[in-house]
Amino acid sequence: MLDVQLNIDSSSKPSRGKVTNLCRLTNTPDSGSPSDETPEQKLWVEGYAVKGTIDDGLISIWYHEPGAMDRGWEQIGETVRTNQNGGFRISVPENYSAQALKVVLRSDTQTLIRCDAQPECKTPSGPSVGFGEWFWPGNNLVLKSLVDPSDQNRAVVLTPLVTLAFEKFLKSPDGGLSRFVELLAIQEGRFGLDAGALSKRPIDLAAPDLSGAQASDLKTAFLNIAFLSLVDGQRWDTLGDVLETARAVSDKNGVLPLSGGHNLDLSVELLTLAGLLQAEHLQAFLEGSDIKDGTLADAVTALEETLISTGHTTAPEPEPVSGTAKMSWTAPSTRVNGEKLEMGEIDKYTVRYGTEQNIEARSHEAIVEDGQLMEYEIAGLGEGTWYFAIKTIDTNGLESAWSVSAIKTITR
Repeated sequence: MLDVQLNIDSSSKPSRGKVTNLCRLTNTPDSGSPSDETPEQKLWVEGYAVKGTIDDGLISIWYHEPGAMDRGWEQIGETVRTNQNGGFRISVPENYSAQALKVVLRSDTQTLIRCDAQPECKTPSGPSVGFGEWFWPGNNLVLKSLVDPSDQNRAVVLTPLVTLAFEKFLKSPDGGLSRFVELLAIQEGRFGLDAGALSKRPIDLAAPDLSGAQASDLKTAFLNIAFLSLVDGQRWDTLGDVLETARAVSDKNGVLPLSGGHNLDLSVELLTLAGLLQAEHLQAFLEGSDIKDGTLADAVTALEETLISTGHTTAPEPEPVSGTAKMSWTAPSTRVNGEKLEMGEIDKYTVRYGTEQNIEARSHEAIVEDGQLMEYEIAGLGEGTWYFAIKTIDTNGLESAWSVSAIKTITR
């Protein structure tokens, strides 16, 4: 048996989710309305909340006298609650048909929303709930939009993104509905959404049927989910907290910052990143639904394009470590039985190496073909701890036992 010694040279190197209300105006009450309410007396606002269905949300309508839009709003008509499906129907006096009216959804202790974020939704009371489950969103959820009573065909949508556009509208010197529509278009462009996306009925990702969903619908949904997904119980306790922060960090004109900076503060950039993360979390669920092939991939691509537009740059992947280990050894001079072993009788050496301590488990081998050599270098070693052993093979094919292992740690 041959004996060999080996040395190493170490000199190398959140019950529910985000809320969306969809409303439409009509001056014709349905068959279930009180008999004393006639089209001449009332306007009717009908709609429902579907960004994670809102149950028992408070819906109210507000009128504004000419003047500064950030104050002076007065409620008109009654306050109603959404039903378990998020639906509502509210009346206002018909003499307000010539003015744009504010539609508001507020939460209270009775309000519940359904979680439409993955992997879970954080609740104000502490525990988390799973996708599709209902929970109390806190008392500070407020969503807003504007309705034109004279346009019975235009939907009123209340979502986080629309609410931010409304907050910007309040700072506008021109308080007309046309200005609000313009601001919605600007918001769509800022988030890379299709024209009209914020006036379109949003999809509910927790709904059983998503067969009609388009890529643009998914993108809008992911961005609205993003607000709720940021609720972590530390920086933000509720969806209302996230919306209030968005309002607070917006500039004097009500514009949300495009970039979050080094701290990744609330911004278009952060919301888009959160939307992309939701798309990743929801991938298995959506691919298992009846959504059309390619729709999810197209929505993700659109989100990535928006992220690029914010100036976000992905940190480059670190270059892979490629370390080397230089080995040297002393050739054996005797056989196991004590007989002298001449250098000319050594044919070659086999080196076995790997990150496994057990020699037999190591996956790499190198053959040193020249039996007269007593050093060898192995390159291409990744980061980690590597183990090396060597054995001698003589000209008759007899092999020594493996040497004691040498160790080399490769670091970045």
